[in-house]
Amino acid sequence: MDHTFESYYHEYEVFVRVLCASRTTNPVDADELMALVWFDVSRQFQELKHMEPRQMLARLVRWRAYDWFRARAASRLVAVGEEALLDLLAWDAQQSLGLDARLSLEQALAAEEPKDRAILVGRYVEEQTWEELAEQLHMHRNTVHRRAMAALKRMRQRLQEPVEGEEES
Repeated sequence: MDHTFESYYHEYEVFVRVLCASRTTNPVDADELMALVWFDVSRQFQELKHMEPRQMLARLVRWRAYDWFRARAASRLVAVGEEALLDLLAWDAQQSLGLDARLSLEQALAAEEPKDRAILVGRYVEEQTWEELAEQLHMHRNTVHRRAMAALKRMRQRLQEPVEGEEES
């Protein structure tokens, strides 16, 4: 069946709307995300119309949502307290966080040196002991602990920095 873009849009509009709504918490955000998805479809319609529509549209919504939320998160960071920062590093806690908070945390973690990142992930995600980490990284236990505390402090500072263009209260 040969589709025009208009017939394709009308046939799958509700499907895309439901997918976008499931990825956002706000109807305005869902509409904005949906507009981005349909813009992509319209630009590449000749190639996309030959693909399985629901699978392709679901993939496109997922990719667009990821890019869209990443761009939004880059424009503002989330401030967290010391105890919350430790909780945020656990995967279970990340599942209940908003995407903005998770992306801000990931950015702060990515800014750390690879060894410090390995320490934080090993300790708070993989739940390794200080001794296990020290042995794995060929460091003294106290050095591993000190580096972890310093990295958490740096991350906390990064997450609490005001974003350029944002007024301080």
